[in-house]
Amino acid sequence: MPGQCRAASALVGEFPLCAGSKGLLTRALGASIVAKFVDPRIDRLRGLLAIGVMLGHAFDLAVESTTQPSGIFFSIATRARPYCGFICVVGFIVLSGYCIAASTARSFSVGRYGFMRVSRLYPLLAVAVLLTAVVEWSGFQSPDRPHMWRSGIDPTHFFMALAGLSGFNGQFGALAPSYTISFELMYYLVWGVAMVSAFARPRRALVPATIISLALIILNKPIRTGFADPAHFGPPLAIALLPVWLLGAGLALFEQPLIRGVRVIPVWTGWITVGSAFTYALRRFDKPRSVGVDYGDILYFMIMSLLFGIAVAAWLARPRPQENRADKWLGEISYPLFLAHGPVIIGSQLLMNRLGFELPFEAALTVLIVASVLAAAVLAALVERPVMAWRRRVKARAPKARRIPAAEPA
Repeated sequence: MPGQCRAASALVGEFPLCAGSKGLLTRALGASIVAKFVDPRIDRLRGLLAIGVMLGHAFDLAVESTTQPSGIFFSIATRARPYCGFICVVGFIVLSGYCIAASTARSFSVGRYGFMRVSRLYPLLAVAVLLTAVVEWSGFQSPDRPHMWRSGIDPTHFFMALAGLSGFNGQFGALAPSYTISFELMYYLVWGVAMVSAFARPRRALVPATIISLALIILNKPIRTGFADPAHFGPPLAIALLPVWLLGAGLALFEQPLIRGVRVIPVWTGWITVGSAFTYALRRFDKPRSVGVDYGDILYFMIMSLLFGIAVAAWLARPRPQENRADKWLGEISYPLFLAHGPVIIGSQLLMNRLGFELPFEAALTVLIVASVLAAAVLAALVERPVMAWRRRVKARAPKARRIPAAEPA
């Protein structure tokens, strides 16, 4: 097909669209399913969320590695730290559900769905796990190794991380921030089962997916009791965030009516509301939290993801901006940055400690940030782009999946 192919993806989700296919896809699915995949704002948002996660962890390590940090910059960074953390992960999960559900709205088969999800997730994950193994081997039992993320440095956790299951079995050293990859695997499985039970109709699939989510939430208390060890906080948290993922899926599948409903909301109002709600919950209820989650946390996640989804819908209701290199670059580095920043900042600080560099807080933070972004750009060029090109070739040769007719209810 003519035109330039591009990918608009969530944390680990992807759906390529060629410009030459836009007319046919629009007629088949309607403007709501098409617009999102050619909208550069999704790439922009993914990249900014990944940068937010990286900044939070780089700040933590710079504070740990600096003797008595102080100054105006440190004070500002300290106040901004809560906004560069777990709330960004919640936004990632909303976007993941949004893009994965929208991709299955075009066509669906079990084999194709499984291949697309596995081939998107594991190549870069394998590289990140191997990078982490090199860093942890270099700093094993060394006093120069930073104290941050020192648990799970053993062969068992290495192989569990390689399988994408570290979020359920304990984190592997410096790869700790990538625990939500395990959650993504769980959500992909839930959505795949829901799509099969709904005969590949995405909107109907929301019903069995919601039933599964409610069943898991009901069982959340005994599951939480069984995983009382803080090192195994993953399963209860994954269950608590499943409704967040489904809200993202609902946003994709019902985007047009949602956009009509929120079109009157100014974009800045939506994002300020998200920030204000987050600030209020943080100060009043000390949320969000990732360990020891309960029904109150589930309610918090749902409210925040709903506000986030409304802000995104209000944003997408505005005219689509022209694609630019910055948005494309942000989307491209989002997954590499999310995966690799953990071992990169630990490895960078380990090297500085061994060389005897004692940098002030501002300089240490700058080094960690620059190293993370450069590593993400390298991984995007050497791993991400070749893998994405290979997936497109395989997808083009694969038998066509079941396509949902235009007149068939989604």
